Amino acid sequence: MTERLAEFGEAIAERYRVLGEIGRGGMSTVLAAEDRKHDRQVAIKVLRDELAVSVGADRFLREIGIAARLAHPHVLPLLDSGVAAGQLYYVMPLVHGESLRDRLLREAPLPMPAAVRILVDASDALRYAHEQGIVHRDIKPENIMLSGRHALVMDFGVARALGEGRTERGAHRTTMGVALGTPAYMAPEQAAADPAVDHRADLYALGVVGYEMLAGRPPFVGDTPQRVLAAQVTEVPPQLGDLRPDLPAPLVSAIMQLLAKRPGERIQSAAELIEKLEPFAVSSGSLTPVESVAVARARRRRRIVGVTVGAVVLLGGVALAARRDREALRPGITRQLTVAEGLELDPALSRDGRILAYAAGPNGRMKVYVRQLGEGTPIAVAPGLDLNQRSPAWSSDGARVAFAAGPSVWIAPALGGAPRLAVEGSEDAAAGSPAWSPDGRRLAVTRGGRIEIHDLDATTEPRVLLDDAGAPHSLAWSPNGLLLAFVSGNRDFVLSETLLGNVAPAVIRVVSVDGGEAHTVTEPEALSVSPAWLPEGRSLLYVSNRGGVRDIWHQRLTRNGGRSGDPERLTTGLGAHGVSVAADGRRITYSAFSLSSNVWSIPLPERGTVSVRSAEPVTSGNQAVEDLDVLPGGRWLLFDSNRTGNHDIFLMPLRGGDAFQITNNAADDFGPAWSPDGLEIAFYSMRNGTRDIFVMSNDGRRVTQVTSGPEQDTQPRWSPDGARLVFNRTEDPNRTGPWVVTRRADSTWSDPAPLAEDGTAAIWSPDGAWIAYLDSRSQVQVIPSAGGPSRIVVRASDLGGAGAPRRPVWLSEDTLLVRQALPGGQGAIWMVPLAGGGPRLVVTFDDPSRTVFRDDFSTDGERIYFPVSHLESDLWSMELERIRR
Repeated sequence: MTERLAEFGEAIAERYRVLGEIGRGGMSTVLAAEDRKHDRQVAIKVLRDELAVSVGADRFLREIGIAARLAHPHVLPLLDSGVAAGQLYYVMPLVHGESLRDRLLREAPLPMPAAVRILVDASDALRYAHEQGIVHRDIKPENIMLSGRHALVMDFGVARALGEGRTERGAHRTTMGVALGTPAYMAPEQAAADPAVDHRADLYALGVVGYEMLAGRPPFVGDTPQRVLAAQVTEVPPQLGDLRPDLPAPLVSAIMQLLAKRPGERIQSAAELIEKLEPFAVSSGSLTPVESVAVARARRRRRIVGVTVGAVVLLGGVALAARRDREALRPGITRQLTVAEGLELDPALSRDGRILAYAAGPNGRMKVYVRQLGEGTPIAVAPGLDLNQRSPAWSSDGARVAFAAGPSVWIAPALGGAPRLAVEGSEDAAAGSPAWSPDGRRLAVTRGGRIEIHDLDATTEPRVLLDDAGAPHSLAWSPNGLLLAFVSGNRDFVLSETLLGNVAPAVIRVVSVDGGEAHTVTEPEALSVSPAWLPEGRSLLYVSNRGGVRDIWHQRLTRNGGRSGDPERLTTGLGAHGVSVAADGRRITYSAFSLSSNVWSIPLPERGTVSVRSAEPVTSGNQAVEDLDVLPGGRWLLFDSNRTGNHDIFLMPLRGGDAFQITNNAADDFGPAWSPDGLEIAFYSMRNGTRDIFVMSNDGRRVTQVTSGPEQDTQPRWSPDGARLVFNRTEDPNRTGPWVVTRRADSTWSDPAPLAEDGTAAIWSPDGAWIAYLDSRSQVQVIPSAGGPSRIVVRASDLGGAGAPRRPVWLSEDTLLVRQALPGGQGAIWMVPLAGGGPRLVVTFDDPSRTVFRDDFSTDGERIYFPVSHLESDLWSMELERIRR
């Protein structure tokens, strides 16, 4: 848990014993706890700080307290609420089940009896609440829990409390996704902000839920929340009977009547609705499918779609390539191994499967530890080695652990002793990702863009297995010693000290240790990492997001390491980061990783320095924001976010109002940038398999592709006249440079031209005369936009030597703001006058609870906007059972 949650746990310790975090969403963090007084398990929802500030304790507790008056079998009751350690919270029973949203993600549309049974239970809950004069105002699948054969409605009073808690001051800190209702389920009178909303708005929302359960989609969808709201008011929903012709006409009629635009034309009460639904409810029906599937359940750590106290469904039936007798692999018992605050990554099981090595600690300052798999105190392998330690790998005899520390690879006795340098790297060619040969005599490592094999018993030069392996990492030597698996691409997702969890594709490749061609065994569009061999040496487990959430997949291989058949999904909903397999194949360990980041802002001081401690949230929610841009004048904020699943571009007014989505593409969209007039937006996207630059109008329409080809093009920024774009182009994994493209008179775009040999984060000066960029030696340079020699304006030594310069942003025609990144999400922003006088420290990122890992930031001249990140991961173990199919 975070430091803030730890303080909260201490503050309530007399009444509740916090067992751990079990969910995180846009409004709150959910903790499992033991009610000491009544000896029962409960779920505690702790409101996010920014919401608590904007709502106010008195108003929130008054509104949420209405749920305490509700006592009904289909209402999840409020047991307690209060303020502890300055944080608002409320307590509910801990329900073992899943939300209706989870069910719909897994199976939609639902069978009619199951859907009707859920509707009847939810209607009965609303009937009771409405008779007490209580309107829910935010009925949606996320707020309907399924437990056993029953549905329970939760969070009565939350929407009203949050909606009415928005003050003028709070309007600046808009909360994404937390409004008085949710657009897809909002009644027309809610969408039109009618102050006379009554219980019939709940009936409309329940009609939308029923429609979605039966049709597999809600009646109104759109690219943005605004379009959905407009549809709620003006459009006629598609006939449910056309989508599900098998449904009885009276049931279709009841659902469609609930969706009437005018409240007076709907079914008027929940009791009346129950009467219409009960003929179609089967008393012996079940909320779970009748079909038997091989499943095991693990607690869900995080879901983008919302917080539920649920279970991760583990899908069985993964065929093992080495067994031709129809033996299959099925997940068995799953249990959590670590619960410490912060990061635990890179799980590596010893050969006997009894000892676990892993990296833990703040990102950028991690240490490698070993501990018994069952219980025991973690032991640091090299506590005196003051370098960031990652990627532990066991020797075959279990006596030693190889690991990367700083730019080199080291080997240390597993249970204590002095580490020794095994492979020395450098700043330009760091060594890492060690993998032992099965006989323990050789070590495969990456060094720069190469894969090398080192003979540990000889003094000969290493053998270069692959000279250009495409930014390789995460090596894994096959059990039979013949093949080496590795990952090409997106090293940042696995190992970066500043961009850990970065969203970008990566592929797994396999090569013979004797050399030759490397076979790509995963699709290039997805992120696939952490290859781990199964014992027979003919198949891999790995982590991939090809199904949306990062999960563990299985891929069979040919004898020479090529792909054999399609991959098979082993788990669903883990959010995995890395996986390790025991030598006997009976157990795996994996890291479950989550990253959330939101935009915060801080005033730009006229003099002196300000701390991130005084920053204020601009957005909130369970999302990951990478890049952002503020329209000059501070009116509109652009940012990318994965809050809808993949990354899309969002637009938000900074002086009050909700964010809305302006791209809606199956591929990821990143790096939005305003045109000078605010009418267009440049961004980069992976819509064609590689990163290309696109331009669109500010409402997301009229999308034009600007660049194409095999290169990776990112981070576009406009010239002040709106006629040119400067962007980063990566031609090979080890070379990136700034390029410029020009818009012709006919609105087509020219072929890109290089601006400098190397560099990233290029950006035009306000007068158009200069382009600033970060060169490959971590120096900020400026170059005339019309051509000519560049000059260095900032070096690491200019910033106190604690950390190198990163992204530059122009504050004025003669002044830059420069980001300085330090390990652990620390660092600063400096003001650099180009006319001389030396850099001045203006912002410090010195609060460990508000870590700033990414280099991305923007300014409107008065405030600085940047993403604050929260990174968390824990380690889990899972038994693997072999069954006959």
